[in-house]
Amino acid sequence: MDRGVGPLPGRLRTARGPHADRRGAQLTPSLRGSVAAAGLRLRRLRAAGAGETATTRGGNRAARRTDAAGHRGRGAGVVGATRVPGAAAAPVGSRSAAAGAGRAARRPVGRRGGRAGSGSGTPGGCQAGGGAPVHGRRVALAVGVRAAQVTTALVAVALAAWPASGAWPLTVTDATGARLVITRPPARVVSLAPSATEVLWAVGAASQVVGVSSADDYPPEARTRPRVGGVRVDEERLAALRPDLVVGVLSLQGPTLARLRSLGYRVLAVEANSLDQVYGLIRLVGDVTGHSKTARELVERMRRAEAEVVAKVRGRRPVRVFVQVWDQPFLTSGAGTLTEDLLRRAGGRNLFSERRGWPQVSEEEVVARDPECVVVLGRGADRVRRRAAWAHTTALRTGCVAEVDPSWVVRPGPRAVLGLRALARVLHPEVRW
Repeated sequence: MDRGVGPLPGRLRTARGPHADRRGAQLTPSLRGSVAAAGLRLRRLRAAGAGETATTRGGNRAARRTDAAGHRGRGAGVVGATRVPGAAAAPVGSRSAAAGAGRAARRPVGRRGGRAGSGSGTPGGCQAGGGAPVHGRRVALAVGVRAAQVTTALVAVALAAWPASGAWPLTVTDATGARLVITRPPARVVSLAPSATEVLWAVGAASQVVGVSSADDYPPEARTRPRVGGVRVDEERLAALRPDLVVGVLSLQGPTLARLRSLGYRVLAVEANSLDQVYGLIRLVGDVTGHSKTARELVERMRRAEAEVVAKVRGRRPVRVFVQVWDQPFLTSGAGTLTEDLLRRAGGRNLFSERRGWPQVSEEEVVARDPECVVVLGRGADRVRRRAAWAHTTALRTGCVAEVDPSWVVRPGPRAVLGLRALARVLHPEVRW
């Protein structure tokens, strides 16, 4: 293996044979078959490398004959099949080989046979060690660098062809516990939930999406895709789109997803009820669609945004919060929801954290627990301020009633960090944001 470029992935191997030092790392036949375009580039690079080295063979043989006759040059090494005085032998493409070529090129040659540019019978008119023919400084350096470029390019081509998630086929487990074997990135994806659609767009899979749910509204481009329903799916429209992957949310569409799977569709059920689970969902969708790198970069940006908010509210007293999801009847966010998780990270304490999901509560219960702040998901803050029964609550007395975009704090997707920041700004206005 070429030590200068480090270890290669398991499905790559190093050439072993009479010309291994010139060829460097090669692709295995199985991987080469999957990257035909890369193979073309590979052959061109090899041809270029061979062209550089073929012209030096005669000089090398002459050098060996001169060595046998007693001339100087016993310390000569091989770099890209070009002999360079004083360079230790090193694998082609290694850093030591390229460095050796560079050092030899800078070293004055022909100390006994004349200065560089004088002499005869060799390219560049250079002689070394009493007349042993070698290439001049520029040729030696060029060939050494070219050898390093060829090997580096081979590795780059192989890694570019490597599946984004690590290897195909890819086996994943979805939110239902079902194992899916994905043989290649899907080309025709249908999303059955707005949150899944946002994630698909965010990881770079927009061009693979051929259908969305009836409720999709973000990003705006998603509205241009055919709609197939949501909780209830129009199976005829879905069949017409010929999807090779259907993505849906388990808690919203469990029975629908089960039926589609029974009909033979490849279904990926997802679920995320905390910010950490959102990160995992994004990485999963990125892996399955062949956009692992973009997904992981997105998650890192989200983590940095989260850390900034958490650092600013750390050590501050949690604020008692009533989250109003709906007011006819009163619905709120309980434990086990993304909204409650974001609220806690933003420095709040959910007034109904002992209940799970999206419970219905009475107005009397809310007033009795005296919220310090009321967060309204969507519109309705004015109605809260006009409620006579709430006039003596801390929230209304201090004026802490605010509206937050529900898609930021309910949908498990990339905009969840925007919801986190929005909640923190409402709950802790004393912090410099």
